Amino acid sequence: MKRRYLPLLLIPILAVLAYVVLPNAASRADEEPAVAPKNTEGKEVAQATGSPKSTEGSKSVAASAKETASKTYPALLPGMGALEGKVVLVGDPPAPEAFAVSTSNKDHAACVAHVRSERLTLSADKEIRDVVIAISGYKPKTRVKPQKSAVINNDKCSFVPHVLAVTRGTRVQLTNNDPFMHNTHGLLGNEFNLAVMKGVPQRQRLAKPGWTALQCDIHPWMKGHIHVFDHDLFDVSDAAGDFKLVNIPPGEYEIEVWHEKLAFSFDPKTWRKVGKVKIEAGKTARLDFTLPTP
Repeated sequence: MKRRYLPLLLIPILAVLAYVVLPNAASRADEEPAVAPKNTEGKEVAQATGSPKSTEGSKSVAASAKETASKTYPALLPGMGALEGKVVLVGDPPAPEAFAVSTSNKDHAACVAHVRSERLTLSADKEIRDVVIAISGYKPKTRVKPQKSAVINNDKCSFVPHVLAVTRGTRVQLTNNDPFMHNTHGLLGNEFNLAVMKGVPQRQRLAKPGWTALQCDIHPWMKGHIHVFDHDLFDVSDAAGDFKLVNIPPGEYEIEVWHEKLAFSFDPKTWRKVGKVKIEAGKTARLDFTLPTP
């Protein structure tokens, strides 16, 4: 390689170092969440922790709804059933968690007006966003295919969506809407660390099932989560607390849940079990459940 090209190759490396070496003290250490329960056969079951009313910060529920407005589900196949429901907090929402953007961070001015804690996001009616719902222990007869589309966007100094669930082998696209650099750092499950500039998306294959924690080392308050499944019978509740699982073979199943604050677990085998549902061909079962505030 000709020497004259070496400076050009060093530019992106030096840019990353400049961001990481500069003071980027985290505003606070995120505490470990608790665990949450769920409902059985369409009734209420529950347990959980909570957070403030509409959200733990300033981001509006309308904005949260916009994030999930594009969610679509596959058509119901012959001989299959479905499950749908809603997740709601019971009791008074806990006080908002203290959350701040470090003033020493070079992007403080651009981020401070937009970010908030997303460990518990509630609607005005206390419907809970970002609850992961799945069929417990389900083993498909054939290996499920990777999803065709999955995106995590670095937007206004936050990961959007805050919680993503995908099938094993999916290549998630990492994008950046902000005018400055982010890095998307995956830990624990699928480990990766990619610098993401505006207009230059990155792609990362998620080969390992389980929970992957996300953080941005440049902006330490940015946290997110990815759950990778060996099957496709899962969903993440939207801003209205709604979820839906489609194309479930008929039978009785146990439902389990994960939530960052209300139903936290490192191990998928210890997710909160919330009861059983009966799935019938051509029908949609209903399972609304509540998570109580502590």
